[in-house]
This record gives sequence, C-alpha cells and structure tokens, in this order.
Amino acid sequence: MAESGWISLHRKIRNNWIWQDPEKLRAWLDILLMVNHEDKSIPYNGKIITVKKGQKLTSIVKLAERWGWSRHRVYRFLSLLKADNMCNIDSTTNGTLITVVKWDLYQIQGTANGTTNGTADDTANGTTGGTQTIINNNDKQHNNARARARRESDHDRVFAEFLELVAEKEREEQERKNDSEGVRRDPENIERPLQAL
Repeated sequence: MAESGWISLHRKIRNNWIWQDPEKLRAWLDILLMVNHEDKSIPYNGKIITVKKGQKLTSIVKLAERWGWSRHRVYRFLSLLKADNMCNIDSTTNGTLITVVKWDLYQIQGTANGTTNGTADDTANGTTGGTQTIINNNDKQHNNARARARRESDHDRVFAEFLELVAEKEREEQERKNDSEGVRRDPENIERPLQAL
C-alpha cells in the first residue's frame, strides 16, 4: 500500500448517504486510498496476479481488523457500496477483489492535467511526438509536485495556526467558565447579597 500521493475527492460526496456516517465515510475513504492507482502484478498466495488500477485484493477478515469492525459489518458495508454502484465486490479464490466503480472518471479525468495525452490508458499520440509529450508531462509533473509541496506546506502552516487559535479560544472559554464558577462559589459573594436583604 502506498503511503504517499493523493486521491481526488469530489465535493458531491457530501450529498451521498455515506457522508452522514463518519465510520462508513472513513472506511470508504480508506478503500479509495487502498486501491491501486496503476495496474500492478503482485505475489499473492504463491502466485503472481495482476490487480488493475482502482482495485484492491484483500479479505473481509483483513478489512474487519483494519477498521475494528466485525466481519459481518464489513460484509454489510461492502454490500451497501455494491448496491449503490460505488464498487464491485468479487469473492475469488485469492480473496476479495474490491473494484471502485468510475475510478477513472474521478481519479484520472478529474486530475489537474488529466493523463499524459488525455487518454485512459496513458498512451501518447502516435510514435514521433509521443516521447516528447511524455517528457513534457514529466516536467509538468515535477513542477506540479513542487507547487503541490509548497501548497501543502502553506496548508499545514495555516492549519497549525487555526489549531492554535482554536486552542486559545478554548482556553479563554475555560478561563471564563472558571471565573464565573469562582464567583458563584466564593462565600463572600454569596453572603453580600444576603446581607443586603
């Protein structure tokens, strides 16, 4: 499983039923992060098998352990995803193959630059200009990676500042709460209004 990189996430996920349940949303996002971003041949149970982009070969047991769910709950969740045409679930002799439906639509066409030449299989136009297109795309990818790193750094800084502000507001609120409780609990403050009566 790749621990670096990113996925595209369309805003319309907020209109989907999965957005309403944080645990199911977390599991769905985990699936999106787990599936291959390109075709890969992997050793599995003593054989080499090809798992295509948008697919993950796993098992219900592994997912249950990963998410801290029962196997039955994982099965029900995957059945919901299948019923909503979000992914296909195929039980094979090698395990459970999860295929995210419309992976190419959201992850390839949805990227900032698309594929190398706008085709789903990443092929270049013809043979003469193909190499140059790929080289230029690699340059773009390198530049985009640097720009993305700068943006991520800026986002991290802004997010850290935001968290500091939230913590400061919480401290101020706690101080106000403690002060108001201190006023109510101070015996001198209680006796003064009674003496006035």
